[in-house]
Amino acid sequence: MRKEELQRQAARLVEQPEDKSIPQPTDKNASAQRLIKAMGQPAHVTPDDIEFLIKVIKEAKRPTPMPRK
Repeated sequence: MRKEELQRQAARLVEQPEDKSIPQPTDKNASAQRLIKAMGQPAHVTPDDIEFLIKVIKEAKRPTPMPRK
């Protein structure tokens, strides 16, 4: 019975419209707002950037020392 009640509650939450009482972003902290907006944008990475990153990672690899017994 508990599972059924949880399912009903979940269904009600999904059906509810967006709560307009949630504070909307303001210009109060413009730099934080720009950062949040930038995080939502896709990355601007070129294939050359990816190749360079892979090259740097490969060059930075070091052998793992064997544990002493």
